[in-house]
Amino acid sequence: MKLNYICQHRPTTCGKPEQPPNSTLIARNYGVGSRIEYSCNDGHLLVGPAKRSCLPTGFYSEFPPVCRFLECGLPADVEHASMSLVNGTRQFKSLVRYECEGGYIMVGRSELMCDIDEKWNGPPPRCEPVYCEEPPQIRHGGFSLSTNSTRFGTVASYYCTSSRHKLVGNPKLLCRPDGSWDAEAPTCRLDAAVIKRKDVVKPQARPTRPNPTDFQRPLRPTTNSNAHETGGTFIGQRPVRPNRNSRPPQRPLAPVDNEIPDSVNVQANPSPGASLPNSVADNYDLKESKQAQLNLGKKKILNVPFSLITYVALFPTGGIIALGVFGGFVFLAAIITTIVILIRR
Repeated sequence: MKLNYICQHRPTTCGKPEQPPNSTLIARNYGVGSRIEYSCNDGHLLVGPAKRSCLPTGFYSEFPPVCRFLECGLPADVEHASMSLVNGTRQFKSLVRYECEGGYIMVGRSELMCDIDEKWNGPPPRCEPVYCEEPPQIRHGGFSLSTNSTRFGTVASYYCTSSRHKLVGNPKLLCRPDGSWDAEAPTCRLDAAVIKRKDVVKPQARPTRPNPTDFQRPLRPTTNSNAHETGGTFIGQRPVRPNRNSRPPQRPLAPVDNEIPDSVNVQANPSPGASLPNSVADNYDLKESKQAQLNLGKKKILNVPFSLITYVALFPTGGIIALGVFGGFVFLAAIITTIVILIRR
């Protein structure tokens, strides 16, 4: 039979495919059924298919990809930290690394990568200071901090609260960057010199107040040769031994003008029935008692309440007139009050 036919060629290979700039082609062969791969250089992003296949038609599947260059901005500066670019660039997939200074601890991620959106894939970290624990307390002492906290670099200065104690050890502690104190806390011990000095120096006796009876004893008759002689009779005062811790007696006051000389020298053994003259002290006491009575009477008279009854008692005629006037005022006030009550009702 004479039939019309066409002889079609079937390719056995697809040939070498297109290769975009800044890319790498990975392929074993280019025959039908084989697969090829694309990869972009550093800092570039692959846009499109990363793999293609050789079809029986002699063409590769899909279109070739494109490598796009990406670069992030400058990384943010972190206080008390150092920054370094791991790859030396800020291109796509580049890394930046942060490290805190001594005495600070990092909070957050230490490494960030440049992402597809040309931004670093996360917020920058922060460096916070290291804090030491509270300094230990010591007996009979205390401490003061150079700062308001116990962060590294703070100095704790110890002291003793009593003058009898002495600080033994390192008086100052420094908070190190690793969060520990550089020495042990000191102690407050009793000062041997103070104890020895207190043992040597004895406490002084407290002076006692003088007894007034030691210097004012009543006169009594005596036959001492040192007594004062008046009229053949010996009258005197027994010598008093003063107290060592008491004050010396004060000088006697000047005699009173009306004092009788030698009134102290009276007979030791008066005869019965004889009238003895009063001493100067008795006369002075008598005058003072009379004067006090007069003053008391004046005060009582002056302190009497100035009332109507007192006025009547002192001045009868004027008191009656005053009572009449007062009664008239009371009667008038009663009438006015009654009128006011009636008007209000």
